Amino acid sequence: MKRKITYYMLPEYPVTIIEDTEEGGFTIYLPDCPGCVTCCQKWEDIPVAIADAQREWMEAVLENATPPEEEHQEKDLDYYMELNYNVDVLKHDENGYTVGIRELPWITARNQSMNIAFELLDCSKDSWLQDAVKSGFPIPEPPREEIQRLCEEVIKETEDD
Repeated sequence: MKRKITYYMLPEYPVTIIEDTEEGGFTIYLPDCPGCVTCCQKWEDIPVAIADAQREWMEAVLENATPPEEEHQEKDLDYYMELNYNVDVLKHDENGYTVGIRELPWITARNQSMNIAFELLDCSKDSWLQDAVKSGFPIPEPPREEIQRLCEEVIKETEDD
């Protein structure tokens, strides 16, 4: 005869335990980890068996995981042109404004007008990206957290308007 016990290590982490009362031992299923099943002979060994099974399951999942679709796409010029690089005003003095791209520090522009300095910076960035893509030079990308933060700021600004 088998007896089913639902056991919760934490409120959000269910574990199903089947006790085999005839032959002895326990079979343990982790519903949140599809295909993760383990067994042990003693009740007191269950936490260790669960931890081992979960670790092995996670290693197998990570080993067989496929990267996100975006990582598979060919990164062409259009991909890099669409990225939102972080632009900084590096200097403002009697000669005007000097602006630069944080992730591409060798790309800067200077002009008396800030707007023209930004336009010149965009031209320099576009030209450099075209050359880098053609030559196969590795192109730094803005950190993903920065992109997420910028998106959240833009959404907030549009909601405020």
